[in-house]
Amino acid sequence: MTGRGAWVGTMAIASVGMLLSPVSARAADSLCELHITAAGYPSRTFKPAKPNAFVKVTPPPPGGAVFTTAAVAGALDDAGLRTLSPSAGELKIVRHADLLDLDKRKLDGTRLYASDAPCYADLVVDNTYAILTDTVPKERLGLVTGAIVGGSRLVTTFVLQSWRDGTAKPITYRKKVDSPLTVTTADVTTGSDAARGDLVQASAANLEQFASFVAAKSTK
Repeated sequence: MTGRGAWVGTMAIASVGMLLSPVSARAADSLCELHITAAGYPSRTFKPAKPNAFVKVTPPPPGGAVFTTAAVAGALDDAGLRTLSPSAGELKIVRHADLLDLDKRKLDGTRLYASDAPCYADLVVDNTYAILTDTVPKERLGLVTGAIVGGSRLVTTFVLQSWRDGTAKPITYRKKVDSPLTVTTADVTTGSDAARGDLVQASAANLEQFASFVAAKSTK
């Protein structure tokens, strides 16, 4: 992250709503599958970000990074995902633990996982990081920069590939969203319960934003 933020965790991918809608009356009576995964570049070595004039870089806690794509994907509960697919007659949510290696597999309009379900979607969490501003003196941050950054935030890019009722090609949605974080740098570096609680709250808020984006695009 340069200029305004700190990378916390690793680059990766997996999430969403209204994913499988609108669907035809026939598809609404059938089983729909939603596959969720996190993705990134596990074979690459990234240089750690350096502190800058605005935000201090926070290293991962001893137990592992808090705000990663895999953590965001795991924080999205089934109940939240089901409310985002109200037109699906039955929604089967499949979570994939292995990181999708983007050096080996691209999002190229083909299904990421083997399935014969005509109603199918891949939900991917991509490029997740946290911006933490609590360590920066207000006089250094300044009014303009503070307004632009908007305080500490969790930023996530969601990618959705959706096949509706057996269509050959998917409809693809991609959007970067962000939501406020209340945790401090100390919370993140120690991997505290507060940081993990903030992860769940901010991830749900980001998913809600993405779902609204998908719904708006689906009606056009």
